Amino acid sequence: MQEKFVFSRIGLGLTIALIALTFAQLFPSVVLGLFATIDLRGDLFIAILYLCSCLAYCGVFWLFVRPIPIAPPNPQRFDTKQTFALIGIVYCIGMGLLYFLSDIGNLIHEILHFIFTRTDQSMLTDVTESNSLWVSIFMTCVCAPVFEEFLFRKLLLDRLRAFGEKIAILCSGIAFGLFHQNFMQFFFAAMLGCLFAYVYLKTNRLWSVILLHFMVNAFSTILLPILTHVDETNGYVMFYGLIVMFWILGGCFLVLFRKKVTFGAPCYTFSVPITGKLVVLNGGMLTYLILCLVCCIAFTIL
Repeated sequence: MQEKFVFSRIGLGLTIALIALTFAQLFPSVVLGLFATIDLRGDLFIAILYLCSCLAYCGVFWLFVRPIPIAPPNPQRFDTKQTFALIGIVYCIGMGLLYFLSDIGNLIHEILHFIFTRTDQSMLTDVTESNSLWVSIFMTCVCAPVFEEFLFRKLLLDRLRAFGEKIAILCSGIAFGLFHQNFMQFFFAAMLGCLFAYVYLKTNRLWSVILLHFMVNAFSTILLPILTHVDETNGYVMFYGLIVMFWILGGCFLVLFRKKVTFGAPCYTFSVPITGKLVVLNGGMLTYLILCLVCCIAFTIL
């Protein structure tokens, strides 16, 4: 299969998966809102709708990438002890960078929102803020880790690592960031996507990145509500104290282990060099990039 065609097919698969996600979320709500007397804001309905949308985008993407050959796994994968050690190190690094990159994304979002709308508050809010705690936990700590890691690590990386681990990690991370469809989450999601991709390629264990993804999301979805419920003032102090701890630990781990980071070479010899131009400048990837940028801009100005 030609190299450019592989990346184009992957980009097209991501595009259709994103459309399937949107359709699966909107179509049932519109139909039921017109013809059924059901509480569209009910916790059970939102949870089922989110689960169905996850199944939709994973299923669609799987259908598109099936013809692409799966590359052989890393023969020198980490053992279980090394895997847990890597999870701990990457978790500290990721959490240390997450809130810094989140602030950058929020700043860009607010600047663009103010420029285009001349208001200081967005009409759109995080969906998890309008749902009960258990629905938020189900969406962000169960569905998101399982389905997003299955798509962006299992389905995507198993095919991209044939082109070399560095290309595979960057593609998986950036595609993951864009899939969130807003500037507020893009930067930290792309960073986390790259870290998750590195862990998956080194361990070849899907559960390792599902666990890592769960740990990242649970920090704000589960831990913060528990701390603030016990004592709101001291809860926030402890929460931000943990963030400072991650800054320190993450920085130390980056300094200590940066020279130990390695990337596997391509599995095959290709007819053309695998460059950024080859990866991006094709119909499928350009379509995905444009669609995600349109969604980001729409989210910003609405």
